[in-house]
Amino acid sequence: MSDYSDQELIRELRSRFPIIERIAGRFGDDSSMERIPWFFALLLAAAMKGEPGACCFVLDKTPGTAPLTAVLLALARLQEDFPHLAENYARTALAVGQHVKVNPSDYVYEYAGIWEGHSGLFRLRLLGKPEWRSFPMSDVLRLEPTDRKRPMGTLTSNLGVFDRSSLDELLGITTYGNDSMIRNAALLCMTQARFAGITGIVSLAPSPLDGSDLLSDFLPWGTIGPGGEIKTGDAYQVIGEPLIAVSRVPQDIADVAKSAPESSQVVLVDGARVIVSDFQAFDDITDRHRVVILASPDEADEIQLLRSRGWPVWYLSPTEVMIGEDHAGERSRKSLVGRTVRVADIREQSSIVAIDCQNNDLQAAAAAMERVAATLDGTEERSETDDLLARLYRMLLEISECCFGVSEEIKSDLRRAREALTRSQMWITSDTTREFLSVLDNLENAVYNETSMMEKADLLVSTLSVASGRWAIASRSTRSAECLREGLVALVDDPQVLPIQAIRPEDEWDGLILMAWPGRRRFARLRNLAAAREIQVLTYPFERIWLSSHQTRERTLMSASRMEAEDRASLLGIDSGLLPALRSTESPRPDYYVPSDQPMLDFEHRFSRRRSFRPSSVVGRDDARRARLVEFYGGCYVLLTEWSQLHVLNELIGGSHAYTRRLRTVTAAELSVDDFVLFRAGGDKEFIRLLAEDALGIEEYERVRAIAERWKSSLHRLGDTPWVVQRHLERHGLHRTLPTIAGWMGNPDLIGPGYAHDIEVIGRAAGDSELLETLSSVNDAISKIRGAHIGAGSHLTQLILGEVHGRLSQLDDQPVLLDLGYGQAWVVQVSAIDSRQREYAIDQVNHLLWSDGSVF
Repeated sequence: MSDYSDQELIRELRSRFPIIERIAGRFGDDSSMERIPWFFALLLAAAMKGEPGACCFVLDKTPGTAPLTAVLLALARLQEDFPHLAENYARTALAVGQHVKVNPSDYVYEYAGIWEGHSGLFRLRLLGKPEWRSFPMSDVLRLEPTDRKRPMGTLTSNLGVFDRSSLDELLGITTYGNDSMIRNAALLCMTQARFAGITGIVSLAPSPLDGSDLLSDFLPWGTIGPGGEIKTGDAYQVIGEPLIAVSRVPQDIADVAKSAPESSQVVLVDGARVIVSDFQAFDDITDRHRVVILASPDEADEIQLLRSRGWPVWYLSPTEVMIGEDHAGERSRKSLVGRTVRVADIREQSSIVAIDCQNNDLQAAAAAMERVAATLDGTEERSETDDLLARLYRMLLEISECCFGVSEEIKSDLRRAREALTRSQMWITSDTTREFLSVLDNLENAVYNETSMMEKADLLVSTLSVASGRWAIASRSTRSAECLREGLVALVDDPQVLPIQAIRPEDEWDGLILMAWPGRRRFARLRNLAAAREIQVLTYPFERIWLSSHQTRERTLMSASRMEAEDRASLLGIDSGLLPALRSTESPRPDYYVPSDQPMLDFEHRFSRRRSFRPSSVVGRDDARRARLVEFYGGCYVLLTEWSQLHVLNELIGGSHAYTRRLRTVTAAELSVDDFVLFRAGGDKEFIRLLAEDALGIEEYERVRAIAERWKSSLHRLGDTPWVVQRHLERHGLHRTLPTIAGWMGNPDLIGPGYAHDIEVIGRAAGDSELLETLSSVNDAISKIRGAHIGAGSHLTQLILGEVHGRLSQLDDQPVLLDLGYGQAWVVQVSAIDSRQREYAIDQVNHLLWSDGSVF
């Protein structure tokens, strides 16, 4: 419930931003009408303070938080500035002889200026004719400069009766639909496709009782091009600016801000990572204008960099997010504004309970790892020790949570780790080698002595049997989730098991069970999602210490990050006496003894930071493959070989006619930053082949595919390198470029050359009589497989659209898991692309890997 001090603060915010209380909206495809939470007024107060500089708010934001803040800021500015804008437009915007369209009819005339001798009237001339029409000056906003010449107005053209636009009704003004009188009020740093998606699922209304209209139907917004050129959405609009201009490129925004009068621009930034990518551009902006960054709690490293530059950082606590909320529990997580309030409500009441288990083998393995970690110098570059310790740490955590038995993959991982230790002994001290051998021996004992794991399995089943409401089990990875699901299916009806990365922002349960300590980053993400009020963690002693140590560190960090009332008041430009009830949040106190030194957690933090930016390459190994590192927002990446292709979803996500679009595939060299791409969550076959197999039948597909690829064996007879093969083919009259031939030789997904004749030449050059005799069958097989792939591509497009529709609001800087019926798929967005190819282990390439941790 709101208390007295909340009401005093709200009274102040209401007087400054009446729009917050008056309008309502639907903030998502499936959301109901709701009022705007008051915490947005705090963001607006900081944005409209009117002096240059930067500040950062940290909160459980949604993909809509930054764009909605920009929208509210722009609407509030337009409502306040409208009288001045209208007067300025009437005086300066129209020139005699200029073509104008008359809203709402769109008929075009020539502006003839004020009618001399008839004050209060202006005239319009028919195009190309000495004939005029007159109108009262109050209708001047119906005129909009245009480059159009048609439809030409006449003396009797019906110019229509102007209905108040959605924007007029929303703000209580009369613009006559004239966007040319508008001036830019906000610059928004985020991707244009994502902003367009938000405008297509958010609608606003003048009050909760009125009908709402989509932002995409009435909001004048535009983009920022190279060099800082602001572009409107109307190609024929010749003056005026969009209320909001959007770009993901910091330098383009800086170019806009550089030419604008000082303190006239407000820049809103969606996330702290983009700031860190171009500090120079933002320094240029903050020298002259106001910048407000809206960051998520999981951007801790980037936020620390902002603080080190002296920029104020305000961690909004649950209490602060819920000011004025009397019914926070009724907010929906499907809503782009309700989710933040709902999460705050759960975070304020959440609890973490550790349930003790025992396993002597795993405890001994953890102790040996701690001893190794304690000997490592945080500044050393001895990657062999680091990599081996990280690999064993990952296996320890996976074995710990797979209490019904581990997968064959983890057993193979143990064997490879022992081989890696043998290869690395010359670089590792004998004492450290003994500790590593102790870790391996104890992990193998735990894996092959499955009865030792039954205590945790029994505790899991008993916990689920007494749990009331909806409960789920969260694991570290898709692989361990599958192991747990297989073990539970005979013991529990419809067990809900999923990896932590697959928990969506709108998911909510009464409780969650963690089978083990998941690692610092995963645990922090789970806490930030606030998907349940109660989290129970089944812990061995070492895990309980790590959990408690992590909680202590988080509590210390939050205490150090606390912003006093005077500083918060200064940021908002209000009296500090209004803020005493706003409290900074703190992590719960651990109920367990926490040693002051935890080498394993220190190592985890150090290693995960290194891995999140550059996976280890290998050189000279037989199993190495050349690949390019492609990083994605949300802590994952892929090592993409030259001919491997990804499905790009940009047009399906951002296109207004998405159902007419086709799925596009590209290689790493063709990818761009901010592209949305698709990865299958599990299995070794990508979706197109999986769907094609389903259409033809697996056996038939494999039979026909083998015939279709018969030409490849002949091709490889001609030589081992593209230039040697090219020389042989040219002798037989076939001229193809080296990249084309390299693709024939190196792309395993290629079905056939572009021309059927090419196969005949390849057969003749190789002297392959069998291929020449079966040429017709090979070409038929290629056509059949290609047809199956084309059909599969169309089917996959529809599956993706069926899932993406209604979930567009989730496509922020975090991976999103889709269920496509034929399997699950991750949608991720490109954040960086390595310009060079490097050598990586073959089992690491062309798979989605988690740098936050693929190890941890």
